[in-house]
Amino acid sequence: MPTRWRHKRLEKLTQPQYALRRDLSDEAAVDAAGLKVLVDQFVADRLALSDSLRQAAEVLTAHANPLVRRSGISRVYYAAYHAARATVFLVHQRDEDRHEVLPVEIDKLLGEGTGEPLKELKRLRNEFDYSPYPGPNAEARYDEAEVDAVINAAVGQALAFIERLAGFRAARG
Repeated sequence: MPTRWRHKRLEKLTQPQYALRRDLSDEAAVDAAGLKVLVDQFVADRLALSDSLRQAAEVLTAHANPLVRRSGISRVYYAAYHAARATVFLVHQRDEDRHEVLPVEIDKLLGEGTGEPLKELKRLRNEFDYSPYPGPNAEARYDEAEVDAVINAAVGQALAFIERLAGFRAARG
């Protein structure tokens, strides 16, 4: 009885759901193969964005100006963030853009604690983007050498995280 089940589901579509169905299908039926193509393209596009942000981080972190170098943390965080979004979308075929929820979703997919680098990168991004005096806590401030060390460690952490996600996606086929 799959046809009757589909009809029942079709009659329950809300107007926004129906509009989305029409938009995705260009007014033609979307089959499973067509949906897979859309999902794969979305994932590839998000991963391309992630890679571009990673490249931007490399340029920024090599800059002579220390304040420009600090911006590299923001770009590398977003590179990791978009790689994580692509991974969640590939598995669940839905987007997760909430910064606080994304690490939890990664933990569910790859194992407890695997989303921690994303949380730490977000914390560093906030510290380096919003504070004129970034430091490890509210009472301390990094000196210039420590700033560079934190930036380099953040880039390494992000690249390792992105590679782990790539390995997970590759293993899924």
